[in-house]
Amino acid sequence: MPMSAEARQRLSESRKGSGNPMFGKRGAETGMFGKQHSVEARRKMSNAGKGRKFSEEHKRNLSESLRARVRSQEHCQNISKAKTGVCGRRHSPETKQKLSDAMYQRIEDWDGEHHWLWRGGRIKYDTAYWKHQRKQALMRDGYRCRHCGEVNGLAVHHLKPLRLFSSEKAAHSLDNLLSLCPACHGKAEIIARSLYEVKGGTESAFISD
Repeated sequence: MPMSAEARQRLSESRKGSGNPMFGKRGAETGMFGKQHSVEARRKMSNAGKGRKFSEEHKRNLSESLRARVRSQEHCQNISKAKTGVCGRRHSPETKQKLSDAMYQRIEDWDGEHHWLWRGGRIKYDTAYWKHQRKQALMRDGYRCRHCGEVNGLAVHHLKPLRLFSSEKAAHSLDNLLSLCPACHGKAEIIARSLYEVKGGTESAFISD
């Protein structure tokens, strides 16, 4: 038999504040301390809340109750201390040194071939050979994007990524270079990642002479 609105109101009033069985209880004093709801229980709780709609009056009461809940300065400070754990304290020189050593060790563990994104090293761009080849590629393409004909902001793109080469001469050969504008260059980089990291093919289909 469903409860009347009056009975529900009386029950609600009786469970407020110290009338609530859980009032003032924390941690081990609560019934669920150290326990977890079963999958079935979590499913039931989730389904119980689905499709539930609050009345406008109930929403208004919730809003007003939250506005009235003003935390004191002391309460805010206690929350801050609980979150940070070191609020108002300083690390000792020994702790600082341990933190520093751990960070440097972490950097060394991730450096070069130890990094999960390592792909075999890089060939440098700042060599005289690269600068010469870049200029030759731009001249060959008439200082225009090979794909759309744009003349501003040109970049010289490597059809086959540098990381796949062990020789600078082979990596920067004119057959592997293509003049592209910023927009087309971005598209070509996406195609290169897809082809060489997933399919292992070539991206010559991108060229439009």
